[in-house]
Amino acid sequence: AREREALLAGIGSPRYLKLVDELQQLAAEPASADDSRPLAGYSLRLIKRRFGQVERLESRADHRPKRLHRVRIACKQLRYTAEFFNSLNPDPLGKLIKRSRQVQDALGRYHDAYVREQFMKDMRRSMPSDPGMSDALCGMVEECRCEEKDAYREFKAKYRKLTSAGSQRKLWKRVRRETG
Repeated sequence: AREREALLAGIGSPRYLKLVDELQQLAAEPASADDSRPLAGYSLRLIKRRFGQVERLESRADHRPKRLHRVRIACKQLRYTAEFFNSLNPDPLGKLIKRSRQVQDALGRYHDAYVREQFMKDMRRSMPSDPGMSDALCGMVEECRCEEKDAYREFKAKYRKLTSAGSQRKLWKRVRRETG
């Protein structure tokens, strides 16, 4: 009931109503004489900007968990933006959405393994000196590291598919054709 009330309050808020109004105006009015679908053009620019953020962040994201987490968040924003605007067209963004989700999922697995690894290390430090428990925790830490390595390899492979020059040319060509 509380969540429903919060939802209704949000939908009735001036901020939300302003957003709806602006979207309706964007969809109804051409931005210029030669642009008959301004929302489609806007969506393409926004998706490209989100894609650029993913590329920039990835170029600086080695094995550092915080940087990889930023890439994951940027990928999530790219995917959500593409899903939102995909309804304007007969699904030209499906492949981008799928590949973004795959990158995001691989980074999620990496992050989960990293968090588990840190938890096991903290447990080992805080436990009284019990050699059996210490050995078990060391083994679990090693399993987490293996999971991290596997997830990182998967991330790099999926990222290459998402950002390869060939797949990008095909995607943007298809999107431009579909969005006019």
